[in-house]
This record gives sequence, C-alpha cells and structure tokens, in this order.
Amino acid sequence: MPKIMDMLSSEDVDMVGRAVKAATEGDFFPEVEFSTIFGIDRATLRQVYMGWPEPKMDLRDFRLAVLDTLNNLTGYPHNMDDELAYYVPEGIEALLRVQRELRARWPGGH
Repeated sequence: MPKIMDMLSSEDVDMVGRAVKAATEGDFFPEVEFSTIFGIDRATLRQVYMGWPEPKMDLRDFRLAVLDTLNNLTGYPHNMDDELAYYVPEGIEALLRVQRELRARWPGGH
C-alpha cells in the first residue's frame, strides 16, 4: 500500500495531519458516538495523530482512520466550521479535494 507521503504534497500531508488532530482533540463528535461514527475509538485515532504521517498500526486501519476523518469532518453535521477552520484554515473544500485524491490513489479507498 502506498504511503500517504507518496500520494499527496507535503502541504496536503500536513493539512490531513491537522484534520486528524481536529477529529482527535476537537468537540466535533460526541464521545458516546465516536466509535459508531468512525469505526474506531478516539484513542486509536490519537495513535494515528501521534505517529503522523507514518502508520503505527495496521495499514488498513490507518487508511480507514484517515478517510473516516476526512469523511466525517466534511460530512457529519457538526456545525462547527469556525472551530474546524482553527485546525484547517484551508477549509472544507481543500479537505474534500484531498479526500478525492486519496480515494483515487489508495488501494481499497473507494
């Protein structure tokens, strides 16, 4: 499986890392629903952030965590766009662009 650093520019890798941080630290997702929304718990997503951009877990789980972060920050109705802009000033459109790029380039990312 290709590494995320081989699929995106360094700026986009940094932006996705900040998005993972936002999902980990921010109040976008209620704790009681986090595992249901992401398919992993917040501690697992924190592992992704702490090791960013190198996966410190199974590559499939890493891919799922990254893609779910992008899916949920751009699609879940958190109504916290100002807080998201604190972490990702590039905005939701930039996250959607990177999400499309990763889905096209990451095997099994569709």
